[in-house]
Amino acid sequence: MASRAVVTSLVSTLAMGAALAVAAPAQAAEPQAAQAKQCALGKWTLVGINAQSTGTNRWYKGSRTGGGGAKLTITKTKSYYNFDKSARIWELDYLKKGHKPNKAYDIYRKNLAIPSSVTGGGKGVFASKTRAATGNATFKSVGVVPPGGGPSGSLVKALFKRGIDVIQVPAKAGFTCTKTRLVWKRSYNWYNPSANLHAKAVETATWRRG
Repeated sequence: MASRAVVTSLVSTLAMGAALAVAAPAQAAEPQAAQAKQCALGKWTLVGINAQSTGTNRWYKGSRTGGGGAKLTITKTKSYYNFDKSARIWELDYLKKGHKPNKAYDIYRKNLAIPSSVTGGGKGVFASKTRAATGNATFKSVGVVPPGGGPSGSLVKALFKRGIDVIQVPAKAGFTCTKTRLVWKRSYNWYNPSANLHAKAVETATWRRG
């Protein structure tokens, strides 16, 4: 999340020398173009997630924020996540207009590896084959209001195999990238069968280099 140098051939020997002089800066620019093309590759640390959801079959507002500290390494063919230092991701769910929200937090731990690809340079698309994920990464949700525990130690890769979208691990997201920041954004639909709730989420994840 490159450029072509065109050197015009000149007939005279003197002009050819001038053309070589012009070509040198263009050649020097090639590494910069390659660097821009590979901007998203490398090691990243999550600054934070911000996901906002809206009900599509009935009134609902929800948010997911936090998660800073997760580690991500992106290569040309795979992406590697480590959640051992990941902060809690906080959930707020407004099930009825004007009512207080339900509150919970999610905890991710351990490691995940996913076949992935990156297209573009300073701007592009990050895509992952989430159903092919491997690793021992776990997920746990803890209710605060009302209190309660979620599926303790559930494997993240098992969620993918069930077709569940996992926050901060997109199957596909558009991104922008600089030397110090990677920001990706995606939207997706999700369903909660216990509440008969269909919703659409818009998620933004901000990563810093290193």
